Amino acid sequence: MIASTQYVSDNEHWAGSSSQSSICSVEPSTPGDVAVIFGTIQKTRTTWAVKGGGHAFNSGFSSTDGVMISLAQFKEIDYSPTSSTVTVGAGNIWDDVYAKLAPLGVTVVGSRVPGVGMQKNILTYLGGGYSWITQKYGLSIDNIVSYEPVTPNAQILTVTAQSHPDIFFGLRGGGNNFGIVTGFVLKAHPQGQVYGGMLVYIGDIPAIRQAIQDFDANNNDPNALILPTYVYGGTLVVSIVLFYDGPTPPNGTFDAFLAVPGAVETDVKARSFLDFVQSLNQVSPASRVASHTVPIIRYTQRIVDAIVNQTIVSPSWNQPNNGLIDPNAFVALSIEPFNSDLYGHSTGGAYPHSPAHPWTPFQILISYTDPTADNVISAAARTAAAAIQQVAIEEGQSSPAAILYSNYAQKGTDLKLLFGNNLPLLRTLQARYDSHDLLSLTGGWRF
Repeated sequence: MIASTQYVSDNEHWAGSSSQSSICSVEPSTPGDVAVIFGTIQKTRTTWAVKGGGHAFNSGFSSTDGVMISLAQFKEIDYSPTSSTVTVGAGNIWDDVYAKLAPLGVTVVGSRVPGVGMQKNILTYLGGGYSWITQKYGLSIDNIVSYEPVTPNAQILTVTAQSHPDIFFGLRGGGNNFGIVTGFVLKAHPQGQVYGGMLVYIGDIPAIRQAIQDFDANNNDPNALILPTYVYGGTLVVSIVLFYDGPTPPNGTFDAFLAVPGAVETDVKARSFLDFVQSLNQVSPASRVASHTVPIIRYTQRIVDAIVNQTIVSPSWNQPNNGLIDPNAFVALSIEPFNSDLYGHSTGGAYPHSPAHPWTPFQILISYTDPTADNVISAAARTAAAAIQQVAIEEGQSSPAAILYSNYAQKGTDLKLLFGNNLPLLRTLQARYDSHDLLSLTGGWRF
């Protein structure tokens, strides 16, 4: 039997390893439709999943062999200048949200790359959400005015800090443990021209390592941000995204990077915020992806050196003959030197992020094609993360109990490392809104 176009689209994910073939898919168009679906699941005890953008890294987190619930029909984007808020349906992609808001001179705290769906909301507005403007306004979950969830008990709610403070706390970082969110009301922020783009170099360049370390140690400007990524697939490549929230950065902001000769790609200029985001084309993964994360406060010289060394020579994914486990594989290690002062914007939530929890996320991503390598590749990501975190601990920039970012963390991670002391409360809240235990029939971080 030939699958319909809708079925294929509903099940498709950014990384093939995050997909499963569902027995069927459905596209509700109202919260009432979602409530009916939950009622049916309660009667049939069918496994299920919910998908928007399909950007989850872990298999089974937004896919299922049961009923796939796609949020593709929830497309509302409505800006209110009176309240400075934006109402956004969970079926949108960020390109469309940014494009709709750009002529209005505003934006929201959303994804850093193009093409990611709003139900990377399970990742962005339900998991944490680090943005290009996070240092000024906080994480995505700090910029939520209200959620529109349908609980597993088939309740259709409008959740604010005033109406339902308990579930409002749980939704801000608690993932998909409280039902299906069909829409959000977000704070809007003024947005003009920015300065930024990407530099790409071949090989390990000591001046780049030093520039990363110096920027992280010395930058106190919340408008300035960098995102360096070391990529290895037989050849080492380093890309550095520069971003300044304004058309002209102060002298010296990025000079150390721009002065390094030999870039094979340079695309740094004044431009619209929308053009900047759309210029950051994501590297398409091979059919499978493994991810993990390390919580780091500051990137010292030893930590940067450890990251580069793991990228190039780690025995975790390199064989003795220096060949990758999978000849089609590549590894990408992304340094995210956010200023830890950003947590002063925290409004709380399930994801512990505050000046008392100042760790920012570093990501290890391995793309590959061989399904028989799943276990060894996942282990490789964990081994590299452990090696880097050990150096960070020795440098006083991490700790064994540091909170990991759930959007990057590998399946099987101890929930205590994701939610800390919030975990007992979150388990109580989840049980309150899921009396029929429907969440045991889906994937994700299960409390």
